[in-house]
Amino acid sequence: MKDYWFMTDPEEFSTMCHPDNVKWQLLVQPYSRKQFSNLPFCKPEFFRLNMKIIEPTCGRVKSLNGRVSVEIAAPKSVASKLLIYHKLQGRMLLKPKNISLREVVPKLELSQDMDTEEQENVDHVEKVTSETEESIHFPDNLQRYVFMTRRETHVFFEVILPVAGSYLFNVHCALTSQDGTNSDLPIPLSSDGVPSFECSRYGLRPLSHRNGPVFMTPNEPVDIQFKINKELDFKVVLLHHVIPAEELKNHISHHVDDKILTVHASIPQDGRYALEIFAKSADEIEFKNVCNYLLIYDKSNPNLEVRLADYV
Repeated sequence: MKDYWFMTDPEEFSTMCHPDNVKWQLLVQPYSRKQFSNLPFCKPEFFRLNMKIIEPTCGRVKSLNGRVSVEIAAPKSVASKLLIYHKLQGRMLLKPKNISLREVVPKLELSQDMDTEEQENVDHVEKVTSETEESIHFPDNLQRYVFMTRRETHVFFEVILPVAGSYLFNVHCALTSQDGTNSDLPIPLSSDGVPSFECSRYGLRPLSHRNGPVFMTPNEPVDIQFKINKELDFKVVLLHHVIPAEELKNHISHHVDDKILTVHASIPQDGRYALEIFAKSADEIEFKNVCNYLLIYDKSNPNLEVRLADYV
């Protein structure tokens, strides 16, 4: 990786370093200090894999509706072998005087999980506390608020911000080795979306729903089917950020018939639900998360055909 810094493409180098003398950016249209500070932070490996950020093109995003969509792309030769791990971190903060909320990053709460380069990319801010802030519940597990899905060479993330605050969204990538593992990822990979690497590894081929988002209406169930090529045990779980998983057990079931896995799911009310599918072979002790779906119904906009067009 050290070779990367020799004769580096100025277009790439200028996103990581900002010289005092503008001419040393070696760009026809150099970045101002303000533009540079608003760029997404990408490491050399991102450019080495010839990956691209489709949206958003800025590194600091202000969301008014609590949702942010992120899209990245990779060459076909890379996308087919790409393992992805994402992590959403955050903290509720009151808006300090004279500072935009976009500029407030909860470094004090997140720095223990960052490496040196990530910490350098985060502006230092003082921890803000108040009775009002402490009275609002901030979720402990933010991973369930991110849904990732793949379509050909593109990867899409739908990030839900559950409460007002400041968040940091990290995406880590690595290429699979011949045995399907890679130690470069920060934690063991969990599956997101369809199709996933784990789906292929366990011999599951989606038959009915090839994209992660599934648009539904309450009490109208959906059957999600897979073709399987070997004997496996399965477990399915339905999750919601408010309704306990125990109460959702009656809304999810599965069965295998003639090498077809059918997952039967329904939702009790409007909202967004995570459907997790786990599998294990006879020689495995623990179940492995092989793929996930996002079940969606928004009663304020129930036109499923219009909403589905946004994902096609």
